[in-house]
Amino acid sequence: MQHVQETGTHRYRLVERCLWYLDRHKTERVTLKDLAEHVGVSEYHLHRVFTECAGITPDRFLRYLKKEVLLSRLADTRLLDLALDTGLGSSSRAHDLLVSYEAMSPGELRNRGEGVRIAYAFGDTPFGRSFIASTERGILSLRFVDADDDGALDHLAEEFPRAARGSIGYE
Repeated sequence: MQHVQETGTHRYRLVERCLWYLDRHKTERVTLKDLAEHVGVSEYHLHRVFTECAGITPDRFLRYLKKEVLLSRLADTRLLDLALDTGLGSSSRAHDLLVSYEAMSPGELRNRGEGVRIAYAFGDTPFGRSFIASTERGILSLRFVDADDDGALDHLAEEFPRAARGSIGYE
């Protein structure tokens, strides 16, 4: 491993190299050791710098990428095949990943929200107007919208046309 003087630019370039590597290897099992060897730094240093710069750990970022692969292929591929293709190892890991990131099971996502109740609300925050939607499992969507934006509702209806939707507090 090489010793390089640490600058802000160097740190961000290190993270950038990691992001590119993780994106290219998102369907594989990538360990922190693999990633650290690729960029030429220690595992500890990489984990610390990546987390500080990106706001999440390398592992969490890789899980997000795997989740995106699962979602893009969920409609036409068996869950076990998807899990194996993305290096998750089992359908239960794929299931847990989707539930934790999307607040819906693979079947609910595949069936476009059938049997799911989605509650939503608009609200003002210090960062602007927001839209939040949730299921009984957690937050499904959080985005910032224009003051008169109802596009968030349209998007929700397009993505999950079979779900029951209503504003927070609906019965």
